[in-house]
Amino acid sequence: MIIFQLQCRSLAGESEYCTVFLVSVLKWLVLASFVGIIVGAATAIFLKTLAWSTGISNGNSYYFLLLPAAFFLSSLMWIWKPLKGIIGGLALIAMTLVFSTRYLGLDLDTIAASLDGESVTWYAFLLKAVFTSLTLGFGGSGGIVTPIFFIGSTAGVTFAQVLGLDLAFFAAIGFVSLLAGAANTPLAAGIMAIELFGPAIAPYAVVACAVSFLITGHRSVYPPQRLATEKSTSIKAGLGKEIRTVRPRFQPREKSVLGLSFRLWNIIRNGSRDEGDA
Repeated sequence: MIIFQLQCRSLAGESEYCTVFLVSVLKWLVLASFVGIIVGAATAIFLKTLAWSTGISNGNSYYFLLLPAAFFLSSLMWIWKPLKGIIGGLALIAMTLVFSTRYLGLDLDTIAASLDGESVTWYAFLLKAVFTSLTLGFGGSGGIVTPIFFIGSTAGVTFAQVLGLDLAFFAAIGFVSLLAGAANTPLAAGIMAIELFGPAIAPYAVVACAVSFLITGHRSVYPPQRLATEKSTSIKAGLGKEIRTVRPRFQPREKSVLGLSFRLWNIIRNGSRDEGDA
């Protein structure tokens, strides 16, 4: 509110300008929140895909129901490591022939193009998540941070393309907010946004990073990370545990809307049972 007041004063005290300014800021904050939701969902998809591919390559048989048939063979047995690399490599070759070589390697050109405001294929962030998961899950060598930047920036561009908004701005928002969710570092990602894109983006980036961090849930590209704080008072995960061992459970607060709704539902259900027994 202090920022709004200072801005209003600088506009010669005309109230209509203050109103327009406030509405504009709130609109962009809401849009940043929606970007955080979209990017948080993309982060969860990416991390889940990475976990699936790793589970398949390690011979967890129940995963074959969740991924394409190309991985069925690898789900039936503990894979000999050279064979695991061959299976993953063949899958990558097949997907490259179907789609493009764009999703192999770092592809810094696509990241730069997104941040320059150029359009991208709407499903680019999904394909990059699959390509990266296959590479790392089947024993390939590669980093994780640059793919995060690729997925985030292209997801932001996709959001902007759908709504007809500024592509470069939302690419920058996606760039940092996916990192916030994937690595559980919303504050660091918000600071990075200021360093890379200037202070004007700060309030929107911070909102998107916080939302993405919450939407991602108890997942991380760094499984040994330990939980230092709960993301929600209604989700119990166990502080101090490594994320890879966490099994969150939903337990709504008693005084929350959900908690009161559950209590009311239990009262009604138990009352119905008592009447049936009588």
